[in-house]
Amino acid sequence: MPNDYLPLCSTSPPLVTIITVVFNGEEYLAETIESVASQTYRHIEYIIIDGGSTDSTLNIISAYKDVIDHWISEKDSGIYDAMNKGVQLASGDWICFMNCGDTFSSIATLSEVFASNHYTGIDIIYGGHNIVYSDKSVYPGVVGDHTMLKYGSQFSHQSAFISIRHHMKLLYNSELKLVADFDFFYHSFMASANFIRLNTVISNCQTGGVSDKHRFATIIGWWCIVDKTATVNLYYLNTLTKEAIKSLIKYVFPKLSELFRNYHSKLKL
Repeated sequence: MPNDYLPLCSTSPPLVTIITVVFNGEEYLAETIESVASQTYRHIEYIIIDGGSTDSTLNIISAYKDVIDHWISEKDSGIYDAMNKGVQLASGDWICFMNCGDTFSSIATLSEVFASNHYTGIDIIYGGHNIVYSDKSVYPGVVGDHTMLKYGSQFSHQSAFISIRHHMKLLYNSELKLVADFDFFYHSFMASANFIRLNTVISNCQTGGVSDKHRFATIIGWWCIVDKTATVNLYYLNTLTKEAIKSLIKYVFPKLSELFRNYHSKLKL
């Protein structure tokens, strides 16, 4: 860990507010709740914001009510509106969003980050993440540096802890349906918020989220947010070109394979 990232010691562990946003998340919610409840770090406030689920999500919340400090269930205007509601309910020193389907990397994650460390003057702490695929295979995610946010997202939101004093000053722009979290971190950095990067894997993040499904639109969203320079514009043009080529390959190759198989079958006839 670079010297300028070393935390200061304290004998007073902070209260960490974990917020889970969910809508019809019956398949994965219990796993996320159990990940929070199993943390060896005990200074936790746990909040669940449900968007008015119509499946068995509320039954799951009820089953785990003993480990949940606050929860609400009502319609919202999207995930970022729900996240803002969570921030406004929070009373911890730090806020972390561990949304439905995502988990902490181990039961000792919060202890490793907070048990003996006090981050004086820091606004945002971030670390690494694992990527969990549909077949349950796990691979380490690439973590960049917050100073490079002009080139897009550098770390997973699930692996970030935001001081409540900073979050109360800056909420999520709920009109941005895909990139409000990036908008938050980018404008935090541009407003001279103090970041610290830890060599700790914080979260396990499932693939297939909104940003994954709309990768092209997400990159364009980043580009719209950042300050424009010739270098930045060239970077995004190059990135979008690569994404377009990858999308084309994913679409064309299966089609060509199918045509080849059909043609081969006809030749056999």
